[in-house]
Amino acid sequence: ASVLEIPVFVVEPEVDDRAPLLVDGAHQAVSMPDMIIATQSHDARYASSFACDGAATRVNLRDPTKAAVLALAEHLGGALPTHLGADRSRSDRGVIGVEEEWLWSVGSHPLSSTCAFGGGSLTRTQKDVVHRAYALTAVDAAAAAVNAGVKTLRALKTTGAGAGAGGVRGRGEDGLKALRSAGRHATDALRAHARVAEGFQTLAEAMERLDFDAVAAASARAERDARAFRDACEEIAAAMRPGRCTRRRRVDGVGGGAAGVIVLAVVAVVIVHGLRSEKLKPKIN
Repeated sequence: ASVLEIPVFVVEPEVDDRAPLLVDGAHQAVSMPDMIIATQSHDARYASSFACDGAATRVNLRDPTKAAVLALAEHLGGALPTHLGADRSRSDRGVIGVEEEWLWSVGSHPLSSTCAFGGGSLTRTQKDVVHRAYALTAVDAAAAAVNAGVKTLRALKTTGAGAGAGGVRGRGEDGLKALRSAGRHATDALRAHARVAEGFQTLAEAMERLDFDAVAAASARAERDARAFRDACEEIAAAMRPGRCTRRRRVDGVGGGAAGVIVLAVVAVVIVHGLRSEKLKPKIN
């Protein structure tokens, strides 16, 4: 079974330091590309920058659980606090911003910024969202790897018109022989592609059953097989480079008998004719 390990580092201040320790001066925990960083301070009723019903929302800096769970949900599935949403007012210009709607900041859970105490567990709906987003991210990554492999193969030219960088010199037959020489990599690519397609089907079926354990395992396999397909395509391209695919023509030795004597005689006449001195005419410009 595939296991995803995400390290969580909790940083504490010195014993005598009573000042609150926050990441970037505002966050109790943040998500990094390969880890979670959380802080733990002495103040149990720290007045945050948020307020609810006219009163400041106080945060227990001694317990970073809520902030760490939020950072973990963001790391796995891109989950954000519930008051944040996408601003598509300028999407026609390719710009998608972030808008705030505080009416959605309700409930006792890590995604609610106005939750004062408790709220260390995600709701069932939020877990579902994180699992689905994680699976979709894995599918996107696998599809990108497959597309990269296909693009690599499309760049190959197996005809005489494709001679040069990125192509195979010679006729189409030469390109076909070069491809056959990379047969092992081609077989690996075909098998990996079949596994990716099968993995996508397994992932979709597990998602329909809401079996998120199977979804996570299928997502990891799909990404791994997609990378194997991309690597196999790159190996095929490397085997079909012009420097390795140019065919060396073999010159057969001259056989014995009358035919061999005739060939030797013709070669001798050509050599003598080439060595005969000729009078050169001056070149007039």
